[in-house]
Amino acid sequence: MYLFRVDSRAYNVGDSISPAVQFENELEDEKAELEDLLNRLRPNNVPSRGDCLFLFSELAGSLRFFAKYGGNIYKVRPNRCYFRGDMNLLDSALDLFRFTEDEDLRTAAVNKYWQNGSHTFSPCYEILVDSAIVDSIVLDNEQLNNVRAQLREYGNCIEKCPTYINLLSRELNSRCR
Repeated sequence: MYLFRVDSRAYNVGDSISPAVQFENELEDEKAELEDLLNRLRPNNVPSRGDCLFLFSELAGSLRFFAKYGGNIYKVRPNRCYFRGDMNLLDSALDLFRFTEDEDLRTAAVNKYWQNGSHTFSPCYEILVDSAIVDSIVLDNEQLNNVRAQLREYGNCIEKCPTYINLLSRELNSRCR
């Protein structure tokens, strides 16, 4: 099984990617509060989110994240998988954290994320794993401005961007061999 990792760190094919432990230390305000509650309510079989590597199950999700934050996109083989959750549920929960301090509402939003099978209408799945091995480099940070320009040109629709179409075609061709 191949997944996708967006990471600011540079890796080569065959390298192992481990979690970047500083991610939780850089969070502030509502984001820090959300991560704290996510960790307190996580299932027993899932390590702290700071001890997990986050992978995307789909190329489109990794490209959207790449366009927002930059870095490099890697096609990877995960080692141990712990959990699959819809990142859109976290975005909704973060909005809730910004507008209310009601612990019951916050807890309900976080529990929805951890509930197996929960997802939004158009989910963007993140897979929490212990580490992954780089199979290939999909895009690097030098291509970021090009992807952002395409998003502007195509109304923020990643599926219409030539970069996505070309990468998806390559991905499908490699799977059919």
